Amino acid sequence: MKRTVLTIFLVGFLITVTTPWMMAADSNETSLGLPTANMSVGNLVPLGIVKKVALKKAKELWGQVTPGEPIACCDQDGNIAYYMCPFHIGPGPFPSDEQIMKGVKEGRKLVKDVHEGFFSQLDLGTESGKKAQTGDATLHSSGSNVPKTIIPKPPTDYNAADYQKALKAAKGKELGIGEYGTIYVAATYDRFPIPLVSHYLPPYYLTGDLAQQKAEEVLVGTPKLNRIYFLGERGTFFEFISGNKAVTIHAYSLEVEPIKRIERRAATPEHQENIKEQWKKHAEE
Repeated sequence: MKRTVLTIFLVGFLITVTTPWMMAADSNETSLGLPTANMSVGNLVPLGIVKKVALKKAKELWGQVTPGEPIACCDQDGNIAYYMCPFHIGPGPFPSDEQIMKGVKEGRKLVKDVHEGFFSQLDLGTESGKKAQTGDATLHSSGSNVPKTIIPKPPTDYNAADYQKALKAAKGKELGIGEYGTIYVAATYDRFPIPLVSHYLPPYYLTGDLAQQKAEEVLVGTPKLNRIYFLGERGTFFEFISGNKAVTIHAYSLEVEPIKRIERRAATPEHQENIKEQWKKHAEE
């Protein structure tokens, strides 16, 4: 039985995370802090091995990389299950949270402008961009922090090639495509070592601040990030707490959503042997 590493593609992400929350104006910079997890579990993989496995895979995919700090993810019971291991593609050091969030927020603003029908003249491959370069257009400012010279194009044709190209470029900026990647590594030896690879930033950076804003609407006080649940096909969730209250928010839809519990099935002997072989392959020099 072979295990295929799941890779998330840009097209699916565009559909998933283009929500009103993404289109809203950003508030002041917030600091999430790193999530917690119950570490008192069996078959625990040493963090050094986790980093080694992630780095090896990242180099295979992206060449020269700089690792960031692994982000703990829980199973449905709050036990450590995986780590999101972010990487900056290229030489170090790994950018600060402030630098990363600056790029993410700039990307969000670009996405908003594209949805409103504005195309930056920096999109040199589009007809709008060509007109801007030659002066064959009426120049207009959207009043945002995006490049000052832009082309108004309302009403927007959402199927037009120019729009799709501009949206892809804006989303690429928001997601950190080409700059970052994330390797998900299991935290226990009874799970496949690398269940997921994404060619952009983890949700901790992409939507964590937006989820915190959502939590502030639901909870009294100042909500703090407590846990991140990575539940495979069921999705990824942020848990925020304030006092004795807690709320879970889906990392991509940004909807308040309780975690639906399911029974984890015991691995078959064949499955266990496959997991063992996978760990051996990924952990070897």
